[in-house]
Amino acid sequence: MFCVFGLLETSFACVATVLVQQGYKVIQAGDGQQALEIAKRHSGQIHLLLTDVMMPRMGGPELVEEIRHARPSIRVLFCSGYAGHAAMEQSIVHASTPFLQKPFTPLVLALKVREALDAEAGSGLPLSMSVFAET
Repeated sequence: MFCVFGLLETSFACVATVLVQQGYKVIQAGDGQQALEIAKRHSGQIHLLLTDVMMPRMGGPELVEEIRHARPSIRVLFCSGYAGHAAMEQSIVHASTPFLQKPFTPLVLALKVREALDAEAGSGLPLSMSVFAET
């Protein structure tokens, strides 16, 4: 199973450690644009995109929209330090998209990743750095 994450460098090490402990393999991209390039070149299946809402060069919602052109069944988990309701109220993140509020514990991360993977494929389309993990 592959997961893609767009997170700031400081968040990545902790997130990657937790996900590796849960059985995922993790590959990082430095920002949304790099994540998109990696996803386009990657020949295997990508099951989950875990992305920060706000990132340099390409925000999370734009990244999701672009990746879904090639991978419409990818699941999405947005995370942000901004209040989840504020992001949804500003139409940055669709209300049905799994959302991970920062800061979060390893347990909450693991549960939210599982929730996102179990969600219906293509759910949580956006209204308008990255990592790959394999089990």
